[in-house]
Amino acid sequence: MNSHKELSFDELCDLLCDAKRAHIIMHVNPDADTVGSATALKMIIEALGNKARCVCADEVPPALSFLFEGLPSDGEDFEGDGIFVIAIDVAAPKQMGALWKKYNKKIDLMIDHHVAGTTFAPNYVRAYAAATGEIIYDIAEELIRSGKISSLPEALWRNLYAAISSDTGAFRYHNTTARTHEIAARLFTYGVPAADINRRLFENKTPAQVRAHRLAFDKLQLCFDGKIGMIVITKKDKHEMTVTDADFSDIVNVARGVCGVLVGVTLRQSENEGGEWSVSLRANEDIDCAALCATFGGGGHKRAAGCTVKAENEDRAREIIIAEIEKEILKYEEERK
Repeated sequence: MNSHKELSFDELCDLLCDAKRAHIIMHVNPDADTVGSATALKMIIEALGNKARCVCADEVPPALSFLFEGLPSDGEDFEGDGIFVIAIDVAAPKQMGALWKKYNKKIDLMIDHHVAGTTFAPNYVRAYAAATGEIIYDIAEELIRSGKISSLPEALWRNLYAAISSDTGAFRYHNTTARTHEIAARLFTYGVPAADINRRLFENKTPAQVRAHRLAFDKLQLCFDGKIGMIVITKKDKHEMTVTDADFSDIVNVARGVCGVLVGVTLRQSENEGGEWSVSLRANEDIDCAALCATFGGGGHKRAAGCTVKAENEDRAREIIIAEIEKEILKYEEERK
């Protein structure tokens, strides 16, 4: 397949049932939604009697290693022709990192929930879903209801709860819906250890993550009359503090959490040459972060999005992003008048 057809839910389920050997691509800087959804989908495909492998251009952070507990190994290696390639929780090609070059035009299916992005394959995008994990949950329930799968492992329900809780900030974010709570309640009946999962996701921090958060507080700046909270992390910062990008997974909330801040933003300099900066945006009000990031080839939700910008140095990267955020804030304030 190479069209960008929008699939119905029934077509989505039929395609997955026909996936005999699948590679499931997660996005770079993997979070619990992409990892939890991908591993849960792997278990679904294997329950159908087929084979699947989860792949990512970046290493999965150690804090998310528990999502692989209870999963069977991939078994024999499989490559070559006949691989059904699925991108999961990936809003745009850039979010596959180096894997985009390998799988370009070979992707058979895109499953996502981001309101803004770039479709690059036959796709099922449910923009109103709080997390891609909600979509995978519905797939699992439908395949059980239709009799195509008799049962699924407990690890699957655990991973879906982690996916959903992660992307909703433990059900605190604006994207949380009544349906989100209904699914979470259903997962409770499957014996999901919710308290333990939330502790692992939000409270357990490695020494490196603690150093990263300390650095984030030290680097926090308020701009545009305190309406923008910004943290810029350079390669030098990371090397001096002995931390990696994975240790900064949620520091944008440090910037967003200051009273009066409308938009929190982090910029992290890439380890690669070429002047690339990873950008994460989180808004406290109805400011369109997704539209802003889409201009740089990224995507996400209205209040939470990401992208990559190119700039020769820290000052230029800051200027580029602040200019765009200021436009969105002014637009928001004008609409409220």
